[in-house]
Amino acid sequence: MSDRVIGRVVRLQIQRSSLKVGPPKGRRYDPTPILSVERLILTEDGAEAVVDGARLLDVHNARHPDSKNRGINDLSMGFTGNYQRIRSAFGVHVVDGIAGESILVAAETPPDLEMLTRGVEIETVDGGWVALAEASVAHPCVEFSRFCLGPDGGEPRRIKEALLFLDGGTRGFYLGLPAGAPVEIAVGAGVRLRN
Repeated sequence: MSDRVIGRVVRLQIQRSSLKVGPPKGRRYDPTPILSVERLILTEDGAEAVVDGARLLDVHNARHPDSKNRGINDLSMGFTGNYQRIRSAFGVHVVDGIAGESILVAAETPPDLEMLTRGVEIETVDGGWVALAEASVAHPCVEFSRFCLGPDGGEPRRIKEALLFLDGGTRGFYLGLPAGAPVEIAVGAGVRLRN
C-alpha cells in the first residue's frame, strides 16, 4: 500500500439544515438534520446529493437558502480513528458521523494538519481522482462539545477541556471544493494525500 493512501470512504452525508438549534443563550447541538447518502456530488458551490430523485443541498453549499458557508467550511472530512478517541473520552453516544462531516474515512491512525497541508485526492465514481485542497482544522463548537459531554456537560471548565480535546483535527478538517465540472464520489472510494 502506498504511503500516500489514507484509507477508504466509509460514510458520506449532508446536513440538510444547521445542527445548532435554539435561541443564542440556549443553543444546543441536534444531529437530526444529518442524512447519510451513498454518493455525494461535489460542485464549485458545495456538496449535494440525490435522494429519492430529489437533489438536496448541504447547508454549507453556497446555494442553500440558509447557507452556513463562511468561505472556509465548504466541505469537511473526519476519520474513524478520531471517533474512537472521542468515544473513549466521552461515551458511546458519539457515533461515527455525528459531528456532521461530509466525508468519513476509515483510518486507525488519522493524518494531522501537517500531513494534509496539500489536501487530499478522492477516487471518483468514474475512476478518476478529484483534488481537495486548502486543508484547515475544523474547530469544535461549544454546542458539539456539550453534546459530547452529555447531560452533565454544562460546567464551563468541562466545556473548555472538551473544546481543547476536540480541536487540532480531532473533530475533523475542512477542505476546499474542486474547480470545474461537478464530480461524484461514493462510499468505498479511496483517499490519498496529494503530492
